[in-house]
This record gives sequence, C-alpha cells and structure tokens, in this order.
Amino acid sequence: MSAITRLGGVNVKAVLGYLPLAGMDVLPYLMPMGFLLAITSAYGRLAADNEWTAMQMARRNPYKLLLPALVIAALFSAGTYHLLATVRPEWKYEQRVFAKQAIVDTFKDLNPGRTELQFGDFYLHAARRPAKDTFGEVLIQMPGDDERPDLRIVADRASFHFTDEDLIVRFTNARIVSGQDDLVAANSELRRPLKDIFKEEEFAREAAKYFTLTELRRRLADPAFRATLEESRLKQYLYELNQRPAFSLSFVL
Repeated sequence: MSAITRLGGVNVKAVLGYLPLAGMDVLPYLMPMGFLLAITSAYGRLAADNEWTAMQMARRNPYKLLLPALVIAALFSAGTYHLLATVRPEWKYEQRVFAKQAIVDTFKDLNPGRTELQFGDFYLHAARRPAKDTFGEVLIQMPGDDERPDLRIVADRASFHFTDEDLIVRFTNARIVSGQDDLVAANSELRRPLKDIFKEEEFAREAAKYFTLTELRRRLADPAFRATLEESRLKQYLYELNQRPAFSLSFVL
C-alpha cells in the first residue's frame, strides 16, 4: 500500500522495484511482532501442557528456561541495531530518490492509456492521446512556491518536452488559473524546473533520518555544527540518536 500511494500512477515494474526499499521501513516493526508471537506461543504452550511443572520437578529453574529466548532476543536486538544504525538510513534516502525518478521516468514516457499521474501537489490528467507526444483534454495542477502561485491549467491539447532540469509544456486553447487571475490563451508555453515540480526540499539530504548513528554522533559532537542547527532540527538529530538504540531493545522487552 505504501508503494502504491507514494508512487501514484507509475507502472507495475516501478512499484515492484520500490517494494524492497519500502520493506526496509516495515521490517523493524514486523520482526519484534513476530518474535513476541513466537515467545507467547512457545511458553504459553509449555504452561498449557503443564510442562513448567514437569521441568520444576526435574529441578530445572524456570529462570534458566528463559535463557534461550534471551539469547535469541539479544541476537535480534544486535541485528536490528545494525539495521537501524547503518543500513536503513541509506535505504530511506534511496526510497526518496527512487520514488522521484520513477515518477519522472513515467512522466517522460507516458504510454497510451496512461492518463493520470500524481506526485505530491502535482497532478496530471489527460483523457486521450490523439498524436505522438500530444495529449488531449488536459488538466494540470502545478504547485507554486514563495514567488509563484499554484497553477491550474485546462487545455484542449498539450505536448510535454523535457530537458535535464526543466519541464516544458506547450498548450493549445488553454485556460490558466493563477491565484486570482483567470487567463485564456490560444497557444502558450510553460517552463518549470523539475526540482520545483517535485518539491526537492532544502537540506533534504541533511535530514537526520538519512544519517547513520556514527555520522549523527560525529556531527553532534562538533560544537560548531550544533551552533548552526535550528532547535527543531537539533531535536530531530537527538531523537534519531536515541530512538534507534531504544527500538532495537524491544526484543528484550
């Protein structure tokens, strides 16, 4: 469900490629749940079958019977700590890169029948494709920024062209709603940077969740770096630094 909602409108191949990356988010939650069910089932079965009584009669201390589960919990905790501390941060950033690239690639090669695409605040609907690279009955919702308002465009036809950094859309018989303005143009052209459409956040790569624990500790140990952090970002760094080790101990709990 995560892959489908985050990659709205892309093909099945892209969704399948995204699933392993999305699975890295789910794995740290599934493993403790599975371990809890296994422990409850195993020791609950012992109690239901009066095996606890038999073992005590054999002079086995019940606390010693917990040792195998504690050993397994320790191993799982160590593995989860390694996963959260070093592996997952890079995979989370790969999720972001993959999702953006999948949308861009799908956008650049819209196939017949591919009539709807959404990424964040950007939305495209084209009812039909009368000619190569040209779409009819087009509706586009284009996100704005601090300098430009959102755009809502309805056109009889539109053709899409790409450079390495920009999207160029040429309209025929377009109606453009921008803020309080409502314009009608027989033919018009719109150029927008792809980074604006796909909302590449400033300092996105600097988010705490994308750093390993070693990198977080090294950064926070630098007084000069800490002085440059806003309070909200400092809290994010501290949260990630403490949350990951605490989460890995859920097996022992």
